[in-house]
Amino acid sequence: MNFELFCHPEFWEKPDQFDPDHFLPEKVNQRPKFAYFPFGAGQRICIGKSFALMEANIILAAIAQRFHIELAPNQSVEPDATFTLRPKYGIKVKVRKRH
Repeated sequence: MNFELFCHPEFWEKPDQFDPDHFLPEKVNQRPKFAYFPFGAGQRICIGKSFALMEANIILAAIAQRFHIELAPNQSVEPDATFTLRPKYGIKVKVRKRH
């Protein structure tokens, strides 16, 4: 996946890879304010930003407790930056219930 479209190498370590550590507080504080702004900024910032972030954490935790999710092999994940950022062709995964 080409994350460089969204993660400029000047502001991100390994911009071509997804790395959750990019969002650790100490790393966030080292970057310029608008190096990452999926919800927009300023007067036009998304009104649902706080709710979306809270909801995403709760849903991700609930899913991770119950299932093991693995990316299906041999697929290309391409970003599609239209009105919202989404995978252009979807993302196929293997889901197994945890014991």
